[in-house]
Amino acid sequence: MAMALAEAGAKLYCIDLPSSPSVEFQACADYAKRLGTSLQYIQADVTSQSQMSSAVSEIVDKHGRLDACVAAAGILGPTETSALDLSEDDFRKVQNVNTTGVFLTAQAALNGMVKTGSKGSIILIASMSGSIVNRGHPWVAYNTSKSAVLQMARNLACEFGKDGIRVNTISPGT
Repeated sequence: MAMALAEAGAKLYCIDLPSSPSVEFQACADYAKRLGTSLQYIQADVTSQSQMSSAVSEIVDKHGRLDACVAAAGILGPTETSALDLSEDDFRKVQNVNTTGVFLTAQAALNGMVKTGSKGSIILIASMSGSIVNRGHPWVAYNTSKSAVLQMARNLACEFGKDGIRVNTISPGT
């Protein structure tokens, strides 16, 4: 997605948890530079409202606006654990990253857009697993979280459409 957006001329930021970006990020940043644009890295935890607010505020302060946000935080969690044995902590961790993290990312972006009057687009990465069951895979935590993202987008779209902000989802599959 970053490469396609760079090809369209976007100035891009990746917000992620590790203290330094991945090799894949660097390759994409180099590609964006060759195209005459940029891809920059900001370290932040998507499950922290204050960190996400600060990261997005930094971007908005630098550019005076925010045009788009792709909220793609997601983890699968335990892949072989039956719902009978899934721990409360494992279930909550998946919900915290996949649902709360996506919400806090969208919330920070919405604040930036509303503050600057930007007519933007927020894209939440859901999954086909939010609409169907992956037979043979005990992924109740993941599927539940991605279903929540679909409903989150509907609610945010209704609330912020009046401000000219679109909220949509993309539901990739395997």
